[in-house]
Amino acid sequence: MTIKINHAKVHTLANILKDIGLSRILSIESIDPQFISIKSLAEICKLKTPLLTYLNALISYRLNCKGELYWLEFSEFFRSSKLCNEYERDLNVNVKDQILRSFNEFLRMSKCNRVSIQAKLKRLIRISGMLELIYDTMLHKDFFKLWKLTYGLLKTRPESKTVVFSVKMAYYGLRAIEQYLNPLPMNIPIPVDIRIAKVTYYSRLLIGLTNWRELYMNTRAVVDVWNKIAHLSLIPPLHIDSLIWLLLNKSLRSKFREILGNELLSKLIRELGINMLN
Repeated sequence: MTIKINHAKVHTLANILKDIGLSRILSIESIDPQFISIKSLAEICKLKTPLLTYLNALISYRLNCKGELYWLEFSEFFRSSKLCNEYERDLNVNVKDQILRSFNEFLRMSKCNRVSIQAKLKRLIRISGMLELIYDTMLHKDFFKLWKLTYGLLKTRPESKTVVFSVKMAYYGLRAIEQYLNPLPMNIPIPVDIRIAKVTYYSRLLIGLTNWRELYMNTRAVVDVWNKIAHLSLIPPLHIDSLIWLLLNKSLRSKFREILGNELLSKLIRELGINMLN
């Protein structure tokens, strides 16, 4: 059966997101445990923070711990690393070499990132030749260019999960050292992982499915429907991703309630089918 967009559900969800608005979603991002770990990192690593968070996101797959625990481990390691304590200003060649050595040391001791270590180090080496351009692109806050650079250098699909996630975490790194940033671009897609596939399925945004695994294998349909919701709601896909990711964390519900109020929060949970996932 052909997968089709459920336009009624798409418009309903888009209207709820539009009512929430980008400013409240940015407030919600500030309670993200991953962002809090990055803020802690920024106290020591300062201007190196966005580059470190970007690189770490590129190797944040097949983890042995929950994401928030992994980013806490990452933050604690680099806060005490020579990289952040010996150098204070601009990146140079020596710092590039130190970055690779530091990630090598981090992956050797990490309790949360134990799988495919050599493949992950090779990924960082592949991108290291363009670190200066990547870093300059970040400081100019050109996230669209950063996205294109990343999937081009890695020779992977533009919607690849770690590629899009790396842009989001570079953004978090910049937010950690600056009080305000413009929102992420509308044309960078949502990262499709198991949770997004499940939310897309249980929210009935698409018609013609028998289970959520079909969406995990057909990421194009997922990307397309969330792009449509993003344009209707005026909320970029990566910010919608943050909202969904944090909404799945029950320990944050009281903070969500403070920011959104009971009515909007209840509508959001219902339309996203969040209770079906628990």
